Amino acid sequence: MLTMREGASMSRWRNLWSSSVSCLNFDAGTRIDTLRICYFLGKKSSSDIDRWVDLAAAQGVHKLIIDLDLTKFGLILDMGKLYKFPFCFFARGNGSTLIHLHLASCVFKLPRHFEAFNSLLSLDLERTCLTEKDVRNILSNCSSLEWLSIRLCQFLNTTSLKFAAPSQRLKHLAILNCSNFSEIEVEATKLISFEYEGLAVNSKMSHELLAHTWVFRMEQPCKENILPAKLPTFTNLKRLVFSVMTESRKNLLELTSLLEVCPSLQKLELDLYVSCNSEDVQTKVSRNSGSFHSNL
Repeated sequence: MLTMREGASMSRWRNLWSSSVSCLNFDAGTRIDTLRICYFLGKKSSSDIDRWVDLAAAQGVHKLIIDLDLTKFGLILDMGKLYKFPFCFFARGNGSTLIHLHLASCVFKLPRHFEAFNSLLSLDLERTCLTEKDVRNILSNCSSLEWLSIRLCQFLNTTSLKFAAPSQRLKHLAILNCSNFSEIEVEATKLISFEYEGLAVNSKMSHELLAHTWVFRMEQPCKENILPAKLPTFTNLKRLVFSVMTESRKNLLELTSLLEVCPSLQKLELDLYVSCNSEDVQTKVSRNSGSFHSNL
């Protein structure tokens, strides 16, 4: 299938793209399972996008994807010209059908007391500006949320980022390449998968959370101490992905202590980025590899 840009550039398809549909209508009464809007539209196209989202919400949309990421087309993203997601269309009793929501390059400011997203199971946010207050509103208003992914987002006026969902259903949390915070704290008793990728930050994870987590992945730069002095026990952890970027050759063997605190571990992935002699590393590991994890 050709994209519109590719089609317009080929003489063979020139007549096909000589005109375009200026109005998108849905048949009245027809349920919409999925609506996907993926194009470099922005604030200037708000009225058109609003109309499509309004119709989809009224007809019980289950999955809504609005991907307006300009960077995919080689354009510069201007945070001041992003499309603002219209919560008002779901506040009229239409939000109960929405299960999956994915937004890229959209303004997402969930109102404080917004109960229309009680059925939302997964939320993916990409390339937008958020605050800690936005995170609190998401967790407090989306009581059925099981999957939360925040990628390439900027956090404004935020130093400590807290994800507190002690009594909710949150099972999967991913914070990938976000910026402007120095600490992350997670309190989610039902969490089974946690991913963090980005700059080095202080992390606070409750022992109860770590005891129930199955998949734990952290990727951040490290200069000296790869692991903290005292590690909690990951009772149910079955898969561990550990990416290390370091210039030190002395602390790589600290990673072996991970095996001691992960009794249920079945899969271990180590991505090592080390500026040292490969033979030197191999010699050190071979001298200290006498014991192996029983499940690996």
